[in-house]
Amino acid sequence: MKNKWIEPAKTAALVFLVVISFVQTGFLWFSSAPTRTMDPFETGTMPPYIFNDGNYNRKLPWQLASPYQLIVHKNGTHFRLHPESDAYQSLTSFLRTASLEDIRSISKPNAEAWKKLFFQTTGVELVYPRDLPVSELDAFFLETIRHNQEVRRLTTVSRVWFFEDPAAGKTFIWFVSDSRQLIVQAEVELKDKSLSAEVAKASGIPLAAVQTGEHPPWDPAADKQPFSRVLYLPEKEIPVPRLVFPLSAIRIDDMKSWLFTGHDEEPINLKPGEHVYISNEKMLTWNENGRFITYHDTSVRPDHASTTSASGDLDTINGFIQRHRGWTGNWLLDETEPTESRITEYRFRLFVRGFPVYWDAPGTDGITPDVMLLSAGSGEVGRYSRSLLYLRDNPQESESRLPGKQEILNRLSSEKVPLSSILQILPAYFAKPSSDGKRVTLEPTWVVFTEHREPLFITSR
Repeated sequence: MKNKWIEPAKTAALVFLVVISFVQTGFLWFSSAPTRTMDPFETGTMPPYIFNDGNYNRKLPWQLASPYQLIVHKNGTHFRLHPESDAYQSLTSFLRTASLEDIRSISKPNAEAWKKLFFQTTGVELVYPRDLPVSELDAFFLETIRHNQEVRRLTTVSRVWFFEDPAAGKTFIWFVSDSRQLIVQAEVELKDKSLSAEVAKASGIPLAAVQTGEHPPWDPAADKQPFSRVLYLPEKEIPVPRLVFPLSAIRIDDMKSWLFTGHDEEPINLKPGEHVYISNEKMLTWNENGRFITYHDTSVRPDHASTTSASGDLDTINGFIQRHRGWTGNWLLDETEPTESRITEYRFRLFVRGFPVYWDAPGTDGITPDVMLLSAGSGEVGRYSRSLLYLRDNPQESESRLPGKQEILNRLSSEKVPLSSILQILPAYFAKPSSDGKRVTLEPTWVVFTEHREPLFITSR
């Protein structure tokens, strides 16, 4: 993961020395009688919703692990559903409850089977920006899949594809690993509804299927080659509005009161613009210039970290954030990374109008308003890094268009980016903050994820 926890050795050493100094000189940091930490839900002192009606702070953990997009296959056409559409909400709620039977690895499909899948069946693909670890994918499903031996063999999953097979009269799911060229299939039981009935409610802009390999999977010439990844791009330009949002900031005093209870902490000023608050085993670092915080609960110790599932960690994280109404918009899980201490790092990304947001100028230490970083272990949040800036409601809108397929391909060629290196291309917003820091412009863009990790951006010219 590119963004690392921002705990430089120098700062840690300074904090340690300051605390030791206070102890040695006899200061009593916590001289008052012990006070039980009160849950804001318990006291009735919940902080107000910052700018929305609270829907984002009522999400369930599985919704945080939902896919970036859904690609719907219907009547030989493909179209995209984004996370804030009604059809997306309905389909994800429906698909996650699937009961899986007869889970087994299958041999590589031939061109005819791929052709049937892409152009003749009714289906839905769950689309993520990168290949997912099985443990992360597991957090989406009601029925756990991470313990199944065949699924675990995949290691990572590139595509999750639900589809109906009319000949067999059944619905199936494919877990596809493009990198390992493996597919695991399961028969799907869906409660009281059919996949085609749910898909019939959805519609969108038609997309072209573009292979990243020499031949598309449905071409007989590909039968003797590894099957290709497939991207979905519009044939023509598509209208997507440019948005200009006013920026506001959560007050540090409010954040401090939400994360700490029972004491009125005075800051330790380590250096100009950087302040540290300490309460019991919790430490909050506020970077005033960069307008971001890093919170650390030292009671969540690496040697006692649990090996809980992503579902359990997301439940812990969601409860922690909801207690201070911290989901300032629509956030989805972007990436996970295990650490040497066995505590998993979770990165969440902001979505606006159903598109992921990528900040232009990185903030100090890479903590920008489009990402939140958390770690969880032993049923507790150990670390929490975020910007205090957030996008307010009621943006100004102006017309803009995203490039179509041919312009995208031409731009990739001019940048010397081979299609074979591309994992995914998705519509997104590229955020450009104003020089005075009072507003931000969201420019529609295509974000290109490659094997080299650094995303590329293709915007309108």
